[in-house]
Amino acid sequence: MTEPERNPVEALAEEYIARYRAGDRPTITEYMERHPDLAAEIEEVFPAMLFLERAKPSGTVATPGGAVRGGLAMERLGDYRIVREIGRGGMGIVYEAVQQSLSRTVALKVLPAEALASPRQKARFRREALAAAALHHPNIVPVFGVGEQDGISYYVMERVEGRGLDEILRGGPLDPRAAARLAEQAARGLAHAHDRGTLHRDVKPANLLVDARGTVRITDFGLAKTLAGEEGLTATGDLLGTIRYMPPERFAGVSDERGDVYALGLTLYEAVAGKPAFADRDAGSVMAAIRDEGPAPPRRLTPGLPRDLETVILKAVARDPKDRYATAADFAEDLARFLGDLPVLARRANPAERVWRWCRRNRALATALAAAVVALLSAAAAGWAAYLAASEAQRQEERRREEAEANQSLSLAALESIFDAVAGSDRPPPKGADDRAPENEAREAQVLESVLAFYDAFAACNATNPRLRFEAARSLRRVGMIHERREEPAEAQAAFARAIEGFEALLAESPGVASYREELAATLLEAGARAAEGSEERCRRAIALLGASGPAEARVTAHARLASALARAGRADEARAEIDTATRERAALSAGPARSPASPWTDLAKARMDLAEVLLRRDPAAALALLDDAAAELAAVAAAGRREGPNPKLKASIEERRARALRALGREEEAQDADRRARESRRPSPPRDR
Repeated sequence: MTEPERNPVEALAEEYIARYRAGDRPTITEYMERHPDLAAEIEEVFPAMLFLERAKPSGTVATPGGAVRGGLAMERLGDYRIVREIGRGGMGIVYEAVQQSLSRTVALKVLPAEALASPRQKARFRREALAAAALHHPNIVPVFGVGEQDGISYYVMERVEGRGLDEILRGGPLDPRAAARLAEQAARGLAHAHDRGTLHRDVKPANLLVDARGTVRITDFGLAKTLAGEEGLTATGDLLGTIRYMPPERFAGVSDERGDVYALGLTLYEAVAGKPAFADRDAGSVMAAIRDEGPAPPRRLTPGLPRDLETVILKAVARDPKDRYATAADFAEDLARFLGDLPVLARRANPAERVWRWCRRNRALATALAAAVVALLSAAAAGWAAYLAASEAQRQEERRREEAEANQSLSLAALESIFDAVAGSDRPPPKGADDRAPENEAREAQVLESVLAFYDAFAACNATNPRLRFEAARSLRRVGMIHERREEPAEAQAAFARAIEGFEALLAESPGVASYREELAATLLEAGARAAEGSEERCRRAIALLGASGPAEARVTAHARLASALARAGRADEARAEIDTATRERAALSAGPARSPASPWTDLAKARMDLAEVLLRRDPAAALALLDDAAAELAAVAAAGRREGPNPKLKASIEERRARALRALGREEEAQDADRRARESRRPSPPRDR
């Protein structure tokens, strides 16, 4: 994937200086004539760059817009000792620095000395500092102070330990839910800025920092503008920011909240598609594509992308601002609904709406096409008459085929409703599920087996229908999970084996369908959870199927269950390595157990417990540390108030092993407390009201 596009003037300035160093003597006029749309900024920036190049000491390299005074690099600026450069943008360079009086590390953004900066540049820089300083939100990098020394303007920000989203995306697309979580946070930060009268106007991956906990921070308000407008700071015709993320109306000089929504929508598009919405081309071609074409639907690039998320993205990046979310808060709310498995408020435009919007954008062409359609309809009249005269038998056959397809769809929908009503979702059973009456579960299993027989019959009669075969295999997996819950391992493994066979056949025919890979991986993990043998092989195959782009929850579960299999085989070092991998993967679940499925937490807790069992005799201290972490995993699920989990039996098993480890370390009183908690967890739940 290519790096996100920088300010085009900065790239041209680097080319200009490179030619100068090579002995060429290009003129500024040459570049202004080659790029008339950027002439005003070229005239401002290039003389400053040339001044720095001529003034720099021998053996050094000029830094565009750096903290330079008299050609010498600054080592200190007021109370701040400069450590190193950590980033740069169109409005200055960001340094890591130490504030001496408070002994804290900060980020210092510096503008060149007054001799190298025009009044307009200084005004923009000051506006950026004031705009950011007025914002206080967990998803915006805070500003600590503003200053000037020896003609050098600067302001001080929190030093965020993290990476730019642009750097993260060089490793490939993100899991759709992880990308949506990041975009939701950024949208809430933008909503805060908009509520306080500030537009960002340069939202893009490079301006979103992600820390180790998965928290997004918006930075670089260098192109910020008050909603009331500020005259004199942006000349007519200036196109500030990275062109690839600009909304179409910006080319006409119009900016409002919906422009930031559009840019964040394109950023989310890039995060899930693995590439920018608009390819690397010259500025004119990119502007034409933004104005006249719009981005391709992201599911063309990522077939497994959830349709609801695609709908949200396409609404955010609609070319007409009236068709976008009205506010960043509305955008954030719809992303939260997607993440919470609720229906999104955005809806897909129907064909008539899409045609009408196209006609509004292309009035002349639409008029010509309308005339052509009239001519074609006239020419087709004879053909239509011939069609009406076709044989009655052929029309009746067509009607019978359509009725059969409709009946098939209705029957399948009815079966799915029955199955869902009895089996519920794929999630673990709710709290108290262990107390369910055996006769009720037996009745459920019988009903599900009957429904499954219908699925099999449908699939047999429609062997070329992948949807029926997919639903039949998916239903087999759910039947296997119910047998597992009823402690019927033989029946469970038989159902899982049939499901695996079905998903493998579908995947062999259509290797690119992500849902086939993910369902096959999930079935392999379920089948290997309690299997006497083959558990490690199934887990490794599931990990390979999920790859780096599979759902984060599934990747955590896969590595955790592999760790359990390795621990049960006595391979402690390998098990610990898989636990470490699962822990890193879980960092992508930034919403925590309150918004993510509980299974990644409970599976990781069980893996720690299984490894602790291996270490109890030879290293009880290490075993206790693992068990404490496992108990913390379950406590996080309990604190989140999730409907599912934590499993009381697993909690009791962890406490029993903690008691053994504590006794081995001579901590009897704490061991007795652990025994008490284990007994409480195993105590039957009180009868529920019927």
